[in-house]
Amino acid sequence: MIKILDTSFTARGRGLALALMLLLVWGCAGDTATRRGSNYVPDASYHLLMAEIALERSEYLIAAQEYLRAAEESADPEMARRSTEFAFNYGFDTYALRSAGWWEKLDPENPVIHSYLGRLYFRLNDLDRAYRHYDLALGPEMERVDADFLILAGDLADEGEPRRALRLVERFAEANSGAPGAWLALANTAMQADEAEFALKSASRAFDLAPDWDQAQVAVARALLLSGETDAALDLVNGMLEAIPTLELELEYVRLLAAAGEAVSAIERLDRLTLQYGEQPEILRTRGIISLQAGDQDTAWRDYSQLLSTGNNVSESFYYLGRIAFERERYAQSARLHARIISGRYLVPAQLSISRAYALLGDPEIGLNHLQEFAELYPKHAIDVMPAEARLLVSMDRPTEALEVYDRALLYKPDAESLLLGRGSLFESVGQLDEAISDFRRAVDVAPESALALNALGYTLANRTRRYREAYRYTKRALELDPDNAAIIDSMGWVQYRRGRLPDALKYLERAYGLMPDPEISAHLGEVLWVHGDLEAAGQIWDQALQEHPDSPVLNETVLRFNP
Repeated sequence: MIKILDTSFTARGRGLALALMLLLVWGCAGDTATRRGSNYVPDASYHLLMAEIALERSEYLIAAQEYLRAAEESADPEMARRSTEFAFNYGFDTYALRSAGWWEKLDPENPVIHSYLGRLYFRLNDLDRAYRHYDLALGPEMERVDADFLILAGDLADEGEPRRALRLVERFAEANSGAPGAWLALANTAMQADEAEFALKSASRAFDLAPDWDQAQVAVARALLLSGETDAALDLVNGMLEAIPTLELELEYVRLLAAAGEAVSAIERLDRLTLQYGEQPEILRTRGIISLQAGDQDTAWRDYSQLLSTGNNVSESFYYLGRIAFERERYAQSARLHARIISGRYLVPAQLSISRAYALLGDPEIGLNHLQEFAELYPKHAIDVMPAEARLLVSMDRPTEALEVYDRALLYKPDAESLLLGRGSLFESVGQLDEAISDFRRAVDVAPESALALNALGYTLANRTRRYREAYRYTKRALELDPDNAAIIDSMGWVQYRRGRLPDALKYLERAYGLMPDPEISAHLGEVLWVHGDLEAAGQIWDQALQEHPDSPVLNETVLRFNP
């Protein structure tokens, strides 16, 4: 498997260089038009130059469009590569897909092209095409190694769609049934999707094929823990430690203890490891994570501060120190700590935290400006902060601007489920029902196995239209996919209520309320109880909810409607 390279396009200097390019373009365009007449059609070099100028001006969408035009006007695979890499790295999936498709025609044997196409088709939920291209990217079956499958699973994990990834990785495991790495990749993906039984079977298959492979044994232990077999998981790693007592395995045992809810035992074991190995960075890091999960902020602060002083895991240390400061409501300190992160996996989460900190400090405008400035400084991450920018604008009662942000984000990723759901929810909140339903339908088309998208469409149809049969169909499917989700159970109760089936509605709403008594579920359950004739029970639920959520619009509207 060849991992997609993160090739960035660097600016070539501003000022004089840009002025010279502009003079060159204007001069060449004018001279060429004079020589060739008004029917002159710009060629690849013209569009390439336009792309470079757009890039200098930070007009990234125009740059992506011009790089694509340059590629499609050329038979040079290098031009297609540049267009594909730029569009992919800056988040313009539509242009990346077109560029990669053209690149494939010019250089069909290049495995890097198929890595791009596999990932792009995965985002589109076209798993057949994604599989075909990833299969080509992996190369001949006899040349594949375990790491190829693990890298593939890691790429897919970055997409944040574990259930979709599980379906794809399963196909590779079945097609490469003799490769332990394929089954280990499947086990890891299943654990990310919270499919314990599936993970255990896959990890056990990897172990059967490679019984001396530590990673396979550790995967079995993790899957056992996920399945609730804590003692078996710990015994397995403990047996490995007796054979090979390494610090890495010791820390794995500690992590299993913590995941099993044995935080005190985990910390005690870490303390013993510190006496044995000294204050190793990975010991500090592990203790910091476990302490943070256990709510021991003082110990976590100490460990991450010490880890920072060693020069290891610097961004992670700043991030978690900032999180601790945030949870302690020291928002200014949190923002300062998170501002120290300038690259890596914590860069975007840190910026989102900074914007929230400013909002909680009473100055959301500064938070908004921070996100916008970050997008200008880090254009590759512009798409990553746009949803947060939109949500912040909504909180500032500026829905029109928020919709413009979503529109801009969807230029990058027109088939992004999360963006479609976000814009659809905003449309619904401002009364643009047709647009909301259109976005929700598109989200379901893009991700037909997404319980979130199915629930959004089903609930909206039930709540805002009279298309109850259709609403029931979507909500029923969402509940099949995620049967313990309180929000979806609430939706099903509301669908049944709108269909006039009060006993069924009560059954679902009471279950949802037991799982998550939030104000909207309380409003729904109270309304159904009231209509069912149990006014006292409805009043009790509403009163309790109002004490905890006095500003809930849905709750207040419901109570006033039945008890003005």
